[in-house]
Formats: sequence, structure tokens, C-alpha cells
Amino acid sequence: MHMKLSVVLLEYHSLNEIITAVESIRKYEPDCEIVVSSNSLYNLEEQKTALESVPDAKWVFNEENGGFGYGMTMGANQASGDYIVFLNSDVILLDNFEKMIQYMDAHPNIGLIAPELIDENGVVQDSYRKTITPFNFIWRHITRLMHVEHNNKRNEPIIVDWVIGAFMLTKKEYFDMVGGFDYNRYFMYVEDMDLCHELKLKGLDTVYYPLVSAQYVGTRAARNNKKYTKIFLHSLFGYWKKNFFRIK
Repeated sequence: MHMKLSVVLLEYHSLNEIITAVESIRKYEPDCEIVVSSNSLYNLEEQKTALESVPDAKWVFNEENGGFGYGMTMGANQASGDYIVFLNSDVILLDNFEKMIQYMDAHPNIGLIAPELIDENGVVQDSYRKTITPFNFIWRHITRLMHVEHNNKRNEPIIVDWVIGAFMLTKKEYFDMVGGFDYNRYFMYVEDMDLCHELKLKGLDTVYYPLVSAQYVGTRAARNNKKYTKIFLHSLFGYWKKNFFRIK
């Protein structure tokens, strides 16, 4: 029997997605705690509807829409598990969390672990990445414009710089130790890279664990949206100021 586990989901006017996500989680982890953190600013009637729609989750109705990292941190603050999974509500589980927890337990250097993410066609997503620096950022965009294909498939667990926030598993004590997601700096995007960096500063590695898969389509959805590109760039410059130039 492993330690108690909490799964944190973020809800933003996405009740139907949450219902589907909870069903997916319960299929593989019937006994885990599920915390739904809502940034929707629902009134009391809407809160009642949400509670009735997903009665077996712990709901947290946040006082503001402070973004992704804010919502996830508010949810984590109410989680009672020794392990926390941060999960996008549009991720479809294909396995339980047991293998990743066991691997983490066997390797004390690991601060955060994430599975392989595949799209609906089974194509492996680029969910583990190198830290985005001002230098490789430009090169990344050149290769994207040239449609250079990267083979993201790995057969063994590897230490990586960071993984995307769609599916992350960590220990609650580690998450609390670094102060959670830096939501005062990032409304959305880059808070996942920042969390992995903060853990690294504490001597803890991020590991990509491809022996477990989950389905996730969303990683490319925002790339062609100007509004989201603007938010991403704002967050990225915030990360560079914090970590490369050390401007508070």
C-alpha cells in the first residue's frame, strides 16, 4: 500500500471536462483524493451545481482567477496526500500512478516525475524539454518554422530540465518546500519550467518516465493563438528576469 495520493485538477468554466476527468481518474485510482480547484468565480447556486456534479471530489472555490499556477497551488494547499499529481482536466489516463511513485521512492534524488504523453493517434508529444534560454528560444522557432521533426520517443526514464504542467507528480513536502508555483510571476505558462528549476536548486531532479503513458492533445493547441503567445512571452521574459538576470 503506497502513501495517500491527491490529484489536483483546475476548473475554469469546464464542468463537463472535470466530470470526464474524475471518471478517468477513478477508473485507475479509485481511492485517491481528488481536489478540484475552481477559478470560475461561481456564485453560490453555481457552486452547488458543481458540488452535485462531482460529489466525490474536494472542491476549492477560489476568490480570484489568478491563473494556472495560482489555481493549482490553492488546490495543493487543500490536498492531504503525501504525493500530489497536477493533472490537466483534458488528460486521459491510461495507467495508474503506482509505477511512478515506486520509481520515485527508489530514487531519492527525484523531486518530480512525469509520464510519456501521446496524442489521439499515439504520437509521442514533446512534453519534456530543455530550459528555454534567450539563445535556444530563437533556434527552437527556426526549427519549428522549418517543420523539423524531433523524435521524442524514449524507452528508459531520463533526467530532464523540465516537463510540461499537464501531468506532474511530486511529493507535497517538495512542492511546499519551494513555495508551490510562482503564481505572482506567471499567470499561465512557464510556471512548470520554473517549478522544475526551483526543485533543481534544492538538489532534486525532474524525471521523464516513458514506461507510463497518458493521452493529451493540448500541447500544440495554443501555438497559433496570438493571445496565448503574448501571455507565454510575458511569462518567459519573467522567467529570464528571475533566473538569468536575477531581477526581482
